[in-house]
Amino acid sequence: MAGIEKVCEYSGEYPSWLMYGYKRNHIQIMPKYRPEFRGKDHTLYIFQPEIILSGKYSYSTWDEWAAEDMDNWIPPFTSPKEYAKYFGKRLINSYDFILHVPDMQGEVKGLYVNSTQDISATKRRLKRMLRCRKLNIIRVNSDMNSWLSEHRKNNP
Repeated sequence: MAGIEKVCEYSGEYPSWLMYGYKRNHIQIMPKYRPEFRGKDHTLYIFQPEIILSGKYSYSTWDEWAAEDMDNWIPPFTSPKEYAKYFGKRLINSYDFILHVPDMQGEVKGLYVNSTQDISATKRRLKRMLRCRKLNIIRVNSDMNSWLSEHRKNNP
């Protein structure tokens, strides 16, 4: 499964560990293919954020956060912030997003999927790549997996 994170979703090439830098706050394609996306019709789907525990000074370490974990301590924590502070972490939002570019099918049928903790940086980088003044953004009130299964059912 770890190999999938390192494959270019447009060409199918395997740039190895370099892909982690390429896809940070972006989609999972190699920089040499980004100019081909300029001026293409697009839609950016942003899903409900998930709250995660992140390292205080780094985004590199994070854990899933569950509210019921707060009650397992004696005395129980009174707030999520108190819980995060106790472990030396902070609560941040992790956004899943899909950039749909119908003209650029690639290996993923035009649905470029990724997640980010900095949605504003992602929007800025995608605007720069697509060379548009305004992104076509649709906020979705469900999780990404249910939306993808519904989309694939309607568009075989």
